[in-house]
Amino acid sequence: MTPEDDPAPVPAIVARRLAVSVERSLSAWGNFAADRRQRLIERIAAVSADRAAEAPLDVEGAARAFRDAAALYRGDLFEDDPYEEWMTVQRRYLRETYLTVLGDLADCESALGDPSAAIALFRQALLAEPEREDVHRRLMVAYARVGQRAQALRQFDLCADALRRRLRAEPSPETVALCARIRRGG
Repeated sequence: MTPEDDPAPVPAIVARRLAVSVERSLSAWGNFAADRRQRLIERIAAVSADRAAEAPLDVEGAARAFRDAAALYRGDLFEDDPYEEWMTVQRRYLRETYLTVLGDLADCESALGDPSAAIALFRQALLAEPEREDVHRRLMVAYARVGQRAQALRQFDLCADALRRRLRAEPSPETVALCARIRRGG
């Protein structure tokens, strides 16, 4: 895979977006101790401040913050009653935040030289939402980067199957092109 195929190891806006998302979302995960919650918000804010000052990002610190944030998610909000309409927007927001955190943590793990941890995180995200084509693509890239070309191509098949079953859609041209590049060995 070429560098342009790989998302940035730690996107510039990630820390700031995560700080806002986690701060808004923590109250929904109520049983998290207030002092630990405050420390997490402060850590994420510090990462965000480093990014804003264009200082080198502390990838290990960011990874710790993302791990803490990911640990807060314990499943869909009011999952016993998934059709309760008044919670639909909040439930979706929290899931999206969780999936973003997993992706950002995977980027950190990759940057820290642990591609198997990144692969496991992408797979975890797909357990929550198997039809996430962007996550399938990122997982394909991760497999290709560690030389697991066959697994990357298999991931394309899993992506196509999930899209057909869940959304009655085909993979996007971007995903098809990525598969073709992997197939060619690029």
